[in-house]
Amino acid sequence: MSASGRPPQVAALDELKAFLRVETAIEDALLQGFLRAATAAAEAFLGEALVRRECEDLLDPQAGPLRLAARPVREVLLVERLGGERPGPVEPGDWSVCTDRRGRSRLELDPAGGRVRAVYSAGLADDWNGVPEPVRLAVLRAAAHAFANRDDPDGGAFPPAFGDLLAQVRKPRL
Repeated sequence: MSASGRPPQVAALDELKAFLRVETAIEDALLQGFLRAATAAAEAFLGEALVRRECEDLLDPQAGPLRLAARPVREVLLVERLGGERPGPVEPGDWSVCTDRRGRSRLELDPAGGRVRAVYSAGLADDWNGVPEPVRLAVLRAAAHAFANRDDPDGGAFPPAFGDLLAQVRKPRL
């Protein structure tokens, strides 16, 4: 999976600065780094992108099901074959997306042809304000903790509340 743009961090940065009572822009770059790290950790824990963004997967039909890496898939923008008998864009009526109970999506299309490129958008919310409150608070607390402990070589681990808050919205895995 690759993201062609980072999720918007402006609203999150403003919220983190208010949380920390930081009033100047001097620490903005540092705080954005902590937000990116906390967001990446939350996305890894949940197995889902927090804020909607464009993703691209290169899929090989010979390797098995065409699973899309990012979750939850919101919209497929482009499906194209990269070689084979009919290279080029695949018409929307010639493919479909199936999503299982765990939120994993796979692309279904005629297996004839070579590799497939899928461009799609994925994310829990359209922007930071739409992210579920426990997740927002977990990201803010983790970033604030990292900021407060940035000079302590042993203080970099996220606080226990990080996992507790995320567990409230995490889909059960069997």
